[in-house]
Amino acid sequence: MRVLTVLFLFASVVAAQEGAKDKAPGPADVEIGDPGVAIKDPAVAKQRVAQFRNKLRAAADDAERVQLVTALGDWDHAEIYKAASKLIKHKNEQVAIAAVVVVARQQSKKAGPKLVSALRSEDRDAVIATALVGLGVLGYDKKPARKAAVKYFKRDTKEPHRAAARYFGYIKAKDTFKLLAQKLDEPKNTNPPAGKSNLPVLSAADRRRLWYEWKAAYPHIRWALSEMIPGETFETTSEARDWALSKDGKKHRIKW
Repeated sequence: MRVLTVLFLFASVVAAQEGAKDKAPGPADVEIGDPGVAIKDPAVAKQRVAQFRNKLRAAADDAERVQLVTALGDWDHAEIYKAASKLIKHKNEQVAIAAVVVVARQQSKKAGPKLVSALRSEDRDAVIATALVGLGVLGYDKKPARKAAVKYFKRDTKEPHRAAARYFGYIKAKDTFKLLAQKLDEPKNTNPPAGKSNLPVLSAADRRRLWYEWKAAYPHIRWALSEMIPGETFETTSEARDWALSKDGKKHRIKW
């Protein structure tokens, strides 16, 4: 099963430790189920898609459209993939998210490249986050996907940031160990020493903003690191750094 039970256990522990208020799951917390039932007969697949399109046209509102698209994911076939992929750019965000989830459940070799393509032209954070998680579930670790995930992780926007951490955990990207571990701690103010005025200075407001974004991804980052290094858990950057520089870190070929 592709359910991040451990991830949400981490989230619960962290929330309890920090006294954080319970928050509703966001797009980065999306759960993407296993592939649907494979349809062997192309004629049957085309018939199902035709019925789906007729119902979609007759749908009373977007809520019904979301239900119809979601149900489409219970089936797996090239025709199902094509029908869902055409809705990723739907003007309604929830319909687009549902379409991304369906594509991520398909076993088509085109699913990964399609989600990467969607990332390049998408500007809605919720859709971007869902696509990143979808790529992780698919195990799609090609260079364009990795590059996009790094970009969104560095951007520090809440949902894509958190989703990128999940992506790295799914594909067990050890080369991103340092990138993730550096965000286990609160960002510090870096007043530049004399002669080095080109270094960045974080204001108190900037630190608060960054910490809000970073903290939101904390459980996802911890889970991702534990997926990269089974049996190990890291709570702080210094703890992760010390481990990476130890014999165990070198054995796992972790660079710091």
